[in-house]
Amino acid sequence: MEHRGMKKWRSFATMPEQYIGLKEMINKQAEVAQPVLTEAQMVEKRLFIISQH
Repeated sequence: MEHRGMKKWRSFATMPEQYIGLKEMINKQAEVAQPVLTEAQMVEKRLFIISQH
């Protein structure tokens, strides 16, 4: 039998389902909402992008 080494104990992730749920919550907290742009701002950004090519 092989020695498995030290395993870090995760108190709130003892079951795989809990770990998946915690990871989803952490990822959701890291999300940044996209800004709401007016039509004029979108046109301005499109023209800027086109002018860079």
